[in-house]
Amino acid sequence: MIIILTLILFTSGLIIAASVTDILRMKIPNILPALIISGFVVAWIFKMILGLNVFQSATSHFAAAGIMLVIMMILFFAGVFGGGDAKIIPVITLWIGVQGLPAFLMVTSLTGGILALMSIALRKTSFGQKILTRLINKPYLQNGWIGEMVKGHNTIPYGIAIAIGGIVAFRTVGYLP
Repeated sequence: MIIILTLILFTSGLIIAASVTDILRMKIPNILPALIISGFVVAWIFKMILGLNVFQSATSHFAAAGIMLVIMMILFFAGVFGGGDAKIIPVITLWIGVQGLPAFLMVTSLTGGILALMSIALRKTSFGQKILTRLINKPYLQNGWIGEMVKGHNTIPYGIAIAIGGIVAFRTVGYLP
């Protein structure tokens, strides 16, 4: 069980890392979804070897991931979602299965809405402009979300919402205390 818990914590860290890179670069590196999938495969193998009842059925996990992959591909090609977001969502749903999907989608959507409102407030209010002016002086923030907002672009690092939704879903399905 300690091995699976370690993989769950490692995966949680990867999900958080995806949100940080989304803030700093407006990109989620391909290695993060690949590592999250690999972690799931290793955890599943240990589940099978040790006979643990940690996950739902394989059908539940693959159905959730497959459905979200199709939806994310449609949203990506429609220009609604970025490629990193479209990749990270299905791999998180691979971990949480159908059982964790409602919590994941609800929390991700609500958090995304809050981020959108925050983005509007930062770009459209004098107080927000003052905050952006101070933040843009930090070199590590110039090529990411803050830099994009200063340029007047209407972007949101949705990786933040996805990470929060993923962590809540991990808790919902019982992976995290």
